[in-house]
Amino acid sequence: MVALTIYLSPLKKRLQLFSLDYDIYTERFKNKQRSVVKMCQLNKVIAGVEESILPKRDDSQNLIYDITNYLRKNPNRTQSICLTGIDFSGKDLRGLNLVAVDLSGANLNRTRLDGVDLSGANLTRASLRFANLTEAKLLGSNLAGADLNGAILVGAKLNHAFMSHAYLRKAQLDHASLVGADLTFTDLWNASLWCTDASDTDLTKANLRETILVSTNFSSANLTEADLRDATFWYANLTKANLQGADLRDASLTGIDLTGADMTNVRF
Repeated sequence: MVALTIYLSPLKKRLQLFSLDYDIYTERFKNKQRSVVKMCQLNKVIAGVEESILPKRDDSQNLIYDITNYLRKNPNRTQSICLTGIDFSGKDLRGLNLVAVDLSGANLNRTRLDGVDLSGANLTRASLRFANLTEAKLLGSNLAGADLNGAILVGAKLNHAFMSHAYLRKAQLDHASLVGADLTFTDLWNASLWCTDASDTDLTKANLRETILVSTNFSSANLTEADLRDATFWYANLTKANLQGADLRDASLTGIDLTGADMTNVRF
């Protein structure tokens, strides 16, 4: 059997979070395809250590504990850390510093992330169904293709985030900030954007059907060919917005400001 030893030594001055028995590289191990351990490189996770290797496994409760424990004890961490595909579903990650963390493909369903700083994080194709991201910071984060259906993003900061092809059906984005974000082809069906700042946001071909858009700021936003059927536009700010080819059939347009908006080929 190949010996695989992982240990945590948090009290050492030069913390080395994970240790791997390099016998895994023997020819015997290589020939056992069923025993292959998928690796995720953690570049500069620990001060003074160039690389460490984190095995990904299904039964990872102890591993999850080690990771969260390390992050809690290192709130001022500046190095990037790779946690791709890790299952954090249902966990409480509040208070952690997750800036620039690679969580692509991770399972964060129903995870508590309220108030967490995820600025610059890679959440590509991550699953965040019904996750609590209230007042979380996701400035410049990559959420391309992420599943945020039913997620709570009230008061979240998503300025300049890349969210193309993300799923936000029935998501709560009230009082959130989406300034300059890329939401092209995003599915926001029946989402709530009450008092949300979406100025300068790119929503080209986004699905906004039945969306709640009360007092939403869409000034200078790009809504080219967006599907806005049955949306509730009450007192929304659409000044200088680009609505070329947008579909507004059956939308409720009460008290909206369309000053300087491009309404070319809009369908009512």
